[in-house]
Amino acid sequence: MKALTTTSGAIMRRFIKPEHKATARVVGYALTARNDWACQAAAFVIRHRLTVEDRAILAMAILDSLTDAEFSGVIRHFCGEGPL
Repeated sequence: MKALTTTSGAIMRRFIKPEHKATARVVGYALTARNDWACQAAAFVIRHRLTVEDRAILAMAILDSLTDAEFSGVIRHFCGEGPL
């Protein structure tokens, strides 16, 4: 039996769901590439690999990380009123 001192990273690697690992990888690619194609590819993977609940958790975490001004900019951008 393994000791209980296993690092949390090792525990996560052992129990992470494959769809969550794939999603984390594609988000990393999209953040690195910083282009429309990468963003659309990430959205496709997120839409098809994650449940509605998973996507809601990600959306809440991202939106909660924004300041009020950043949040307003994101809303304006998605309403077609200009760049971020």
